[in-house]
Amino acid sequence: MTLVAFNQTALRNMDYLLPSSGLEIDFADGQTEANASVPIVDDQEQEPEESFSLQLIYPVGGVRISEHNVMQVGSANYPENR
Repeated sequence: MTLVAFNQTALRNMDYLLPSSGLEIDFADGQTEANASVPIVDDQEQEPEESFSLQLIYPVGGVRISEHNVMQVGSANYPENR
């Protein structure tokens, strides 16, 4: 299956790094969990909180995706959070 990201207030390649084609995630038979990393770019600029969303798409080989397969990711860039 593929993990894809959608810009919200955060922008691909400026605030987070994930190819526009997504990230392939492979599951072995019987595997129910997998990890994926999406690097966050720390540009050291004072900005309000930014966010983007992640979604799993294109299941293959009998893998099923829950209807709750979208996650919003936020990053606060306020000085008090550094």
